Amino acid sequence: MKKITITLFMLSMIVAISCQQSEIAQPKSKSKNARNSATSLAVTEVIPLNGSANGYTYYDIEIAFVNWILGPSFNDSPLSDPDGSRHVAGLQPLNGIMILGSNFGGESTRSVTIPADTYVYLPVFGYVFWKYSPADDPCDHSKMPVGHPLYNFLGARLKSFENNQKSQDLIAKVDGVDIVPDLTQYKVVSSPFYLIANNDFNNPACDYTGKIATAKNMGYGVLIKLSPGPHTIVFSGITNNNQFYSGVTWNVNVEE
Repeated sequence: MKKITITLFMLSMIVAISCQQSEIAQPKSKSKNARNSATSLAVTEVIPLNGSANGYTYYDIEIAFVNWILGPSFNDSPLSDPDGSRHVAGLQPLNGIMILGSNFGGESTRSVTIPADTYVYLPVFGYVFWKYSPADDPCDHSKMPVGHPLYNFLGARLKSFENNQKSQDLIAKVDGVDIVPDLTQYKVVSSPFYLIANNDFNNPACDYTGKIATAKNMGYGVLIKLSPGPHTIVFSGITNNNQFYSGVTWNVNVEE
């Protein structure tokens, strides 16, 4: 795959690619089912947005997720995982949490084993902006005012993008049944955090190796625990202008 420059990352996919166009996969027809007793059999616990699991909040997990997928090269990122092998428990960024990532657009099917008593996080859809200080970024042409806090700049960019590229048709199902009635109630907006992004996700005109950016993200995700045995997890989303769609089917086996 050709190396691409990415300036904006959606937690389920990359959406802004500098200096070139990318073919956008369109969604397959999907229907929404109301949550019923079938979910309670498969999903034994849904952590509320203000809750935590194994000491980690939604915000902790999102930050770990972003660093995990943007730290390696594009081709080695967990979101480029062809079969689920990059998501095994030993490669996960947090103990006791299995993050099942999406992709860089289109449809993917993967398989993985979930250890017993492990929580599963599904980062369904979202966005992240990051920026280096002018001293660390000779390619910076934003003309950000001197002394203007990076997090204010990032918050404004994030809000503007969300208003223009809203996520819609968010789906997260286990064994064909919605995990929660309304995924928009599981919106995670992080405080600013530090990010070391691989050069594949930065401007190729400059070298950002070892440089630390300030980042801020917003995403929709849900943290659950599953009953032992095999399950099929499906989650997806699309922007409101239908320009970008991402969906994943995870075939998982939860150990006893």
